[in-house]
Amino acid sequence: MNVILLLNNGAGAFPTSGAVFVSGPLADVATADIDRNGTSDLVVAINDAANPRIVTPLNNGVAVFGYSPDHTYALPAAPNDLAVADLNRDGAADVAVSLTSGLVCTFRNRTDLYGRLIPDGRFRLISGIPLRAADLNRDGRIDLIRAGVLGGNPALAWLANRTPFGANAPRLYESSPNLPIPDGPGGMLTSPPIRVPLAALVADLDVQIDIQHPYLGDLAVTLIHPSGAEVMLVPSSTRGFADYSATIFDDEAVHHLWAGNGPYTGRYRPVPPGRLATLYDRPALGDWRLRVADAAPTSSGTLLHWSLSVRTRIFDCNTNSIPDECDIDAGTSPDGNADRVPDECGLFVGDMDGDDDIDGDDIAAFVACLIAGSAAGPCAAADMDGDGDVDADDVTLFVAALLGL
Repeated sequence: MNVILLLNNGAGAFPTSGAVFVSGPLADVATADIDRNGTSDLVVAINDAANPRIVTPLNNGVAVFGYSPDHTYALPAAPNDLAVADLNRDGAADVAVSLTSGLVCTFRNRTDLYGRLIPDGRFRLISGIPLRAADLNRDGRIDLIRAGVLGGNPALAWLANRTPFGANAPRLYESSPNLPIPDGPGGMLTSPPIRVPLAALVADLDVQIDIQHPYLGDLAVTLIHPSGAEVMLVPSSTRGFADYSATIFDDEAVHHLWAGNGPYTGRYRPVPPGRLATLYDRPALGDWRLRVADAAPTSSGTLLHWSLSVRTRIFDCNTNSIPDECDIDAGTSPDGNADRVPDECGLFVGDMDGDDDIDGDDIAAFVACLIAGSAAGPCAAADMDGDGDVDADDVTLFVAALLGL
């Protein structure tokens, strides 16, 4: 059977159509950016009695879809509905499939380079359709709900998501400076800062840029962390394409930037050796900047827009399955010293990762807080002497605690 595609021409008309062939009767179709390249892929449930399954045809960016055995996932019974949502809060689309047997199967996005899923769980619910995804209990996690029949009566059943908290949903911060990039050699523009107000540690980071320039090989683009740490997203080169247009740098993207041609639109990994992950577990709080350097003469350009998508780590020190920040905001946990840590948790200074000891795993986060000089949020654990900042005095105390002195 075919999944029929009707392509919108931008004026509310659909003059162009296409088709994606799948073998077997269709139960449901959903869309999601499975491979995280900025385009919508398909998730198809196939109700084949001999081979029930889902397949995920991936979009190559121009509405041409394909899939391989790596994108085919067996089911234990016939499917009847799909729900697509970020079930584990890692920023990637996961898949839930309801079966006629009453089971719900979940598939976690591997967030690898190939848009693959991995079977993650099976849960018993009432038989029926449809299956829907929503945060039903307002705890920041996506739950599953299904309509059906129980004891001969219409009923709703739901699965409360108990996935451990790892990171917050991404938050977007952006700037449109519309500033000229001085021509090279030696031309350089450092953007006005983007202020990130999050007193937490970075868990994931994406950067989008929009730059008009006739010869991108002239330009080197670098992200600057509030501490001064830098990640070069793309160096200058001999590549002569024009313009960065909605270009997103994402460590989990399929291709690095130079694998394509300009104007680079969509998601790309930074050009090696640049890695945004070198800024993970550093404080998100502070002023972030973008530096654009022009290495050659005769061509000039403009930094139109850039943005940061920031996910921060979540802490649940009282292990009640509710993030600490939600406990505090709801008034269920007092925060007398305004450090965004519930007072009932106390504070084990030096224990940066919250595992109740001070060891080598705490060093990187302590150093990041030292560089930032901040004792806000999770960095409160780095303030060894309790004076409200993280400085050289705290280093001596941290090293002593690390060595058990």
